[in-house]
Amino acid sequence: MKKNTIAVSAVASLLLISTLTGCKVRDPQDVRPVDWYESHESEREKTLAECRKNPDTFDQTPDCVNAQQAENNVKSGTK
Repeated sequence: MKKNTIAVSAVASLLLISTLTGCKVRDPQDVRPVDWYESHESEREKTLAECRKNPDTFDQTPDCVNAQQAENNVKSGTK
């Protein structure tokens, strides 16, 4: 029984470590252009959702502006 507990703990630890090492935090200075947001719908939606959560803080950031412009372009068919 103790061997199983150790094995499960080891596997869980490895899984946690591999998950955390795959996470990347973007540099706030790394602004994505409008055309990138036009071609990456899920990221555009995620960015817009974050921007809408805190409009006072995020609404005027370059990423929010670019994501919103991309959304407008896609909806109007100018993409």
